[in-house]
Amino acid sequence: MPAEDDLEEIPGQAEWCVHGEITRWVDDEPQPGIVETRLTDRFGRDWLFISKFYDVAENDLSPGSSYPRPGHLRCIVLSQRRDETGREIVEIDTDDHPRGQESVDGASRFEVFADQLHASHDWQRMYNVRLTALK
Repeated sequence: MPAEDDLEEIPGQAEWCVHGEITRWVDDEPQPGIVETRLTDRFGRDWLFISKFYDVAENDLSPGSSYPRPGHLRCIVLSQRRDETGREIVEIDTDDHPRGQESVDGASRFEVFADQLHASHDWQRMYNVRLTALK
């Protein structure tokens, strides 16, 4: 089991989620419905994803749900480092796993701040890990 405070052992081995914002309901088809989710990278650029709502939301959604609302995109961690100010930067890939997806622009690799990540619920239950500061 990876050490709780050692992110170095985790890249490529675990599935993480990056925080996003579900901005709107797109369509009822395909069932159960699709939504638009926005991911903001460390540079402040917004990336849009279109996906089934259950892939990005904790609860059931519908056209009448309140938007925007918190969401997440599954990803894997490729690498991590600190920027010139000491802030933790993580390179992620949102498409390199079974439920992966690209942005509407075809991008799947992004640099985000480490505090934008949390372990996926499946990974948390299996290994009870959390993303912590680099040493």
